[in-house]
Amino acid sequence: MARLYQQIAQELQYEIATGVFQLNERLPSERVLVERFNVSRTIVREALLYLEILGLISIKTGAGATVIAKQAISDLGPDSQNVGPFELLDVRIFVESEAAYLAASRISEIELERLRQILDDMSIENQTQTDDELADREFHLTIARASGNSALESTVAHLWSLRSESPLLLSTRDKARKNGIKPVIWHHEEILKALERKDPRGAYAAMQSHLVWVKSAFLDSTDIDSSAPTRNLNTQKIEPPKSETN
Repeated sequence: MARLYQQIAQELQYEIATGVFQLNERLPSERVLVERFNVSRTIVREALLYLEILGLISIKTGAGATVIAKQAISDLGPDSQNVGPFELLDVRIFVESEAAYLAASRISEIELERLRQILDDMSIENQTQTDDELADREFHLTIARASGNSALESTVAHLWSLRSESPLLLSTRDKARKNGIKPVIWHHEEILKALERKDPRGAYAAMQSHLVWVKSAFLDSTDIDSSAPTRNLNTQKIEPPKSETN
């Protein structure tokens, strides 16, 4: 069964192909589509990103989505890889926050030192033009391993594999990069501090805050209707998690 965003995209694709929407015509605003399909804006956003990757529409911030082709010119590949960026982040928020919670009471000094080294690598990566974000990936996977739960570790690893395979997520990440969004060292330092304190609730809160911020950054970077300039989220602070212990 097609994902919800795919169902919406397929309906819009049919309307483009049959002339309901003509070449060079703007699609209805995101707000109108949300009301029409009775879904969240993240679902509509994923549907429009899907159509953009297919080559049917062009999306520009403040200018909406414009029809540029009647037939798809791209192939998104296996459906199993077409995970939406926001649905994936929703799962990551849930799973990786729990991983951080468990890791806080189980992490070893060797693993903590590894996280410190990864933060240095992340700083170096942020100064280069690479889009790989390998240090960011290793930071999160190290925490999952430190949870001591092999099922949780495998789940986090799978989520990160989907992150690098999903065309929608790669497109969203590319838009974020073009808006200057990179892994924020400050967020990862807060997670590390909570782990060093052996503070499960603090680690949970820090990871959750970080990933909620990532979702907000992706939403800002793919904003369709707003004519306001994208905020510089790299300099926008999240509230530091309050230190709590069991």
